Amino acid sequence: MIPSFVRTWFWPFLALGAGLLFFLCPGEASAGVARGLELCGQSVIPALFPYMVITSLLLAAPRASALLSLPLRPLGRLMGQKSADFCTLLLLCALGGFASAAHCIGQAWQEGRLSRRQAWLLCFGGIYASPAFICNVAGAALGPGAGALLLGCGLAAGLVCCLAAPLFCPLRESPLLAARPKQGQASAPGPTQAVSSAALAMVQICGFVIFFSFLAQVLGSLLPASPLARALVGGVLEMTGGCEASLALPGVFPFYGCRAALSLLGLCAFCQVDALLPAGLSRRPVYWGRALHLALSLFFLRLCLPLLPQEAPAYSSLAPRLITYHRMEPDAALLLFALCCLVLFRLEKSSRSS
Repeated sequence: MIPSFVRTWFWPFLALGAGLLFFLCPGEASAGVARGLELCGQSVIPALFPYMVITSLLLAAPRASALLSLPLRPLGRLMGQKSADFCTLLLLCALGGFASAAHCIGQAWQEGRLSRRQAWLLCFGGIYASPAFICNVAGAALGPGAGALLLGCGLAAGLVCCLAAPLFCPLRESPLLAARPKQGQASAPGPTQAVSSAALAMVQICGFVIFFSFLAQVLGSLLPASPLARALVGGVLEMTGGCEASLALPGVFPFYGCRAALSLLGLCAFCQVDALLPAGLSRRPVYWGRALHLALSLFFLRLCLPLLPQEAPAYSSLAPRLITYHRMEPDAALLLFALCCLVLFRLEKSSRSS
């Protein structure tokens, strides 16, 4: 659960500050809301809504769930779990991103398909940024090969987090978990329930995306021109804004800034996860897992960054105007050679006759 001091002080002050910013900077506020709506319509809803419906239907089919669990069953055994549902959820969480992961974990918890320890392990080691966002958005902005590098460092850090998750998992049961459905008590959702649940989740996700897009736009207009300050504020508020602001950093710091934003996820992602997880599940493993993933991912990035091809300035002594050389096709060269031979033969024959 969210700590009491956060519920008591943080959100009221955040709401008061956001209200003041809305009246002081109406133009930037409108631009931020428009950007959030565009982001939801062009990327969030098309990517997440079908995936959430599909994952709900896959989890409701026992044979499909058992088949999907095969690739991650060795990792599940290393984590002390032999359940096919646990391994399937671990795979779906890794592929779908943090919002879809929280939705899957919450749905399986409410259906009674996860124990308390399994839900804890999934919240600690299964909530990440989606591979599609890492490769197609963050990596594409950094250059060729950057997406694979960021994804590889994130996967390596996630693997270590999964293996270390049982060490952080408490052994005592929490009294808040008494109302959880027993194993097999809740019925599996059909297509109608899957679509309804995904639609409700999308409303919550888009609400937070629009709100934090508004905050990022307004605060970005008030911040100094320092790229570091913009990267820090963007990374704290929202993952996408943190990656975009990190591109203005010098040297190799854009890689570290993007990797840190992808690991921390930002307040927007934490609010989405908090809204999608049921009330009976603790949010502390999400925070602890993010902190451990941040340290490990930056460590792996430090090791692997020299392997990325770098661009270096080169000195050239050539003249600015060059005559390019073109190689002729083989059939044309052979025809030209035969024509030259014919001309020389005719010239030699005419010289002999003269």
